[in-house]
Amino acid sequence: MIDSRRRFLKYSLATSTAPFITACGQRERVKVLVIGGGLAGLNCARILQSEGWDPVVLEASNEAGGRTRSKTIDGETINLGGIEIGDGYARFMHLVKELELATYDPHESVGGLSLFHSEQLIDAKDWAEFSGNPLPEELKSQLPSRLQYGFHTKDFPLTSTSDWLDEKYAKYDIAEGASLRALGAPEAAIDLINRAGNFNHIDEVSTLHVLRSYANFRFGTSSKTLRLKGGNQQLCLAMAQQQTRLLTNHRVNSVIETPNGIEVDCENGKQWLAEYVVIALPFSVLRKMDLQANLPSIQRDAINQLNYTKINKLVARVDKPFWEQDGLPPNMWCDSALERCFLGKSERGTDLLTVFINGVGTQTLDTLGDAEASQWILKKLAQTRPSTSNALTPLIYTSWGNNDLAAGAYHAYGPGQVTRFARQLVLPAGRLFFAGEHCARASSGMEGALESGETTALQLLA
Repeated sequence: MIDSRRRFLKYSLATSTAPFITACGQRERVKVLVIGGGLAGLNCARILQSEGWDPVVLEASNEAGGRTRSKTIDGETINLGGIEIGDGYARFMHLVKELELATYDPHESVGGLSLFHSEQLIDAKDWAEFSGNPLPEELKSQLPSRLQYGFHTKDFPLTSTSDWLDEKYAKYDIAEGASLRALGAPEAAIDLINRAGNFNHIDEVSTLHVLRSYANFRFGTSSKTLRLKGGNQQLCLAMAQQQTRLLTNHRVNSVIETPNGIEVDCENGKQWLAEYVVIALPFSVLRKMDLQANLPSIQRDAINQLNYTKINKLVARVDKPFWEQDGLPPNMWCDSALERCFLGKSERGTDLLTVFINGVGTQTLDTLGDAEASQWILKKLAQTRPSTSNALTPLIYTSWGNNDLAAGAYHAYGPGQVTRFARQLVLPAGRLFFAGEHCARASSGMEGALESGETTALQLLA
């Protein structure tokens, strides 16, 4: 969070708004353009505006929010993207208070976990004695959902949430599959871990990226997770209301550096000439844009190569407590196409079941339309757990891999990418700046997005 006692140098920022004439027509001349109306872009613009700047924020969709997008369906507010708000997220919670927003605790209706393995559904407490448990004797008591952390926890190398960037940890910047094998993980364990990990594939994610995630749990200050009333997008919408110049439905096609400034062209025909540009977009989206700028080769490679995790979610209202019918815990971990299912309370107190599928498991679903994908999931769910048949009403299905304004839910460094890219992402390239959760250093997720926006604003103000 910005220290309120810090005194920034003030700048004379009176910038002519007279159009700049080019061969292509008229361009509006501005001091700084922020591309992307998500948490990172809006936080950057908010700080700049508080210091006397007049940033223009360009958002491709019809409202601010980015990957915090929320929707209200049948009276239930559902977070399609960013979900977890740690109560120790300092920046996020500061803004919640400042903008007079409200949170609630989405505690689970019923605890416990069921496991679906080898076509059988069991209570997780019976896993160690389950005849289908493929693990060796010394690992049989480890639940599939906790196996990965179990292998890393014995000699956990990181000591804080930020030292993953220290060069002394570069030896961990290898494929997670290779790391687990070196730690003695049998193939049966690796297969279980890969079924529902928070990445596309166990051999496509860096161990250092995984360790960083675990460090946030170990050394972070959050003790529980919260939701915003009205949906987590409310924070972006509240920040957007404070922006004097937030333009929605302004999808950027090109960003071209010229001797006169940075030319930015939008799909709707609007053209700009900016002294500075902040790109607060996922690299998975930026790589599809015409970006002509003098970037360091490492930064260019990061834009073209950084991995993003694909995630598909179906949220359904629970019409009947299916767990009472079969006597098993409602939450599920599956070695099937369903992967993970979580039960939670909505803001109104309604039981909602979220089916959470990511990585390789999204491939089939991403060839289907939303309605067809929803029915596919419900059919698989009924086959896996018959008690769910006619017990659920689908509310909304989301594919972040198919979302052309995101092309993935969040970044996931691949083997070697932390060492090569991580320290470069946040650095400005001349008059071009970057922000987004992928640029954060000490935080991750939504708090990381806010951190990166703050960092970029400070770079501009320095």
